Amino acid sequence: MRDPDARRLRRHLRRVFADLPRRAWLTLRYHGGRETARRVLTFPLRLTPLGARLGIAARMDDPSAAARAWYRAHGRRTLVIVEHRDDRAAAARTAGAVARSSRQGRVRVALADGARACGRALADRAAGEDVVLLRAGAIPDPGWLEVLQHAVHVAARPGTVLAGPRLLDAAGRIASAGLARDPRESDRFHARFAGRPADFAPACVLQPSLAVEGACLYASADGLAALGTPDPAMGPAADVDLCLRAWSQGLRVVYAPAATVTVPDAGPADAAAPQHRVPDRWRSWFDRSAVADADGRLSIVYVTQGTELGGGHRVAFDHLNGLAARGHRCELWTLATDAPDWYALDVPVRCFSGYDELTDALAPVDAIKVATWWQTAAPVWEASVSHGVPVFFVQDVETSYYPRDLGVHAEVLTSYRPEFSYLATSGWVHDALREWVASAARVAPGVDTATFRELADVARRDAEVLAVGRANPLKNFPLTRAAWLALPEPRPALQLFGVEPEVADGLPDGVDYAVAPSDAEVNVLLNRCAVFLQTSRHEGFCLPILEAMAAGAPVVCVDAHGNRDYCVDGENCLQPPADAAAVSAAIERVLGDAELRARLVEGGRRTAAPYARPRKLEEVAAFFGEVAALTGTSTSSAATS
Repeated sequence: MRDPDARRLRRHLRRVFADLPRRAWLTLRYHGGRETARRVLTFPLRLTPLGARLGIAARMDDPSAAARAWYRAHGRRTLVIVEHRDDRAAAARTAGAVARSSRQGRVRVALADGARACGRALADRAAGEDVVLLRAGAIPDPGWLEVLQHAVHVAARPGTVLAGPRLLDAAGRIASAGLARDPRESDRFHARFAGRPADFAPACVLQPSLAVEGACLYASADGLAALGTPDPAMGPAADVDLCLRAWSQGLRVVYAPAATVTVPDAGPADAAAPQHRVPDRWRSWFDRSAVADADGRLSIVYVTQGTELGGGHRVAFDHLNGLAARGHRCELWTLATDAPDWYALDVPVRCFSGYDELTDALAPVDAIKVATWWQTAAPVWEASVSHGVPVFFVQDVETSYYPRDLGVHAEVLTSYRPEFSYLATSGWVHDALREWVASAARVAPGVDTATFRELADVARRDAEVLAVGRANPLKNFPLTRAAWLALPEPRPALQLFGVEPEVADGLPDGVDYAVAPSDAEVNVLLNRCAVFLQTSRHEGFCLPILEAMAAGAPVVCVDAHGNRDYCVDGENCLQPPADAAAVSAAIERVLGDAELRARLVEGGRRTAAPYARPRKLEEVAAFFGEVAALTGTSTSSAATS
């Protein structure tokens, strides 16, 4: 096989087999057991020419395929009301498009001249009939109705009663991917991803939405029974009003992008358009969050996916302990089965079996609710629609964890919703996040200088390299290994620490691995080594380097994005290019030059001092005070001092 052909085959196989377990789980969750079984049975054919001829790959990549299959067996009767304002030609075009794209016998179309006629059509609908409100001139693509009905009745969480499609303008670009509200521009809604290409990946994720536009609004019969019909007095804001009524009653609204409707006269979303203003009757509802008690002490809930040992969890738990010590009422809510056994957490911990259970429990709580990972974002956001204020604590732009899975990239990026207030940990994270959100605060993790400090009774060794031994590809342990092996004989000892001693398998003599050392034990290692080595290819923030500096260890590190805030080559570290020869040469320089070592150690001391944990926790507390101020809440000096 020619090399280009072999490369194409390898790329194809990687694409086909990438992340199969996760894709199977998502198929089961969103498309059901029958569709999952069909895909499993036909998957081998996808690798053959027969699969292409039968259209199997195309059906698997068609986001409406599952909805179409479900609709054939379970589709409900639907009334489509085409609302027009004396433009019967546009209404006729829309009615024709509905007829061509709908299953006969399950859909009937009614034309309504204005809001009041629309109300009469709704009042006259048949019992049990779902309804679509469709604006004259809108042209739905095939599969639109199946997707919206499937989203309301099957794909989304129970309690979903309203759904809207991806709206495209006449140029084929996104006009609206649901409506969102920035808390800093609280008087208006914005159409998400307006002006982006139709296939913009973050706009192609099924998700809850604060509101969807009335150009196409699907409502279940049960939803209309609970909510009533759109209020004609609201005029162009009737669609938003209906969506907010749903959320206020504990029901849900979803954006279903696999349904596509072109609205030629919509153009790109206009932020000044009346339908994008918050209706007056809802302003106080948005501003009602009581996140503080009479003394100004805030209620704050952090939500994590787990509690296992990890740098991200440590920083979140530091926040909780620090905020609680300042008088705030803090809790950790998690999918873990128990509180962390490796960290002395001083706040209550509530454990849940899944996100649905957690979301339902958190929704009525008046608190600042903090997402800590992209998969916690949607539950935290949804639990904050009616009560509380959502915050997203972003320690990394999490696409970095899935380098080849573009589907997950879309889910990560769409989780950065405008309704959150954002807290980033580093300049790199802040700048990357600002590509997706309007604003973000920034507070670095703090160094526990009571633990990570220079010890007078520990002698520093002349020839010992200390490094973290992790298998995570982002940590790039192969570069640590290669750089150490490139050192001339007799090599200095290599001391590793962490929870994965197997990474040291195959290394020659002179390597020791400290398994799960305590922070105090790590500090001893930092006081003992001649060089602390860090070779991560990427970090959202790199706290171990600052801990090494606080402990008086000379540092050799490569650029890892999240260490750019404080690493200065030649001043507090040596920062060679990320290749084994350059890193090895930098280690040799530090080992062989006492004056250089002293200069780096002194620079490290100066660098670490401003990162002391108490100072950083003061900044975290100030951030939450600013978040509370957005709701009109003021915090007491006692609670923030």
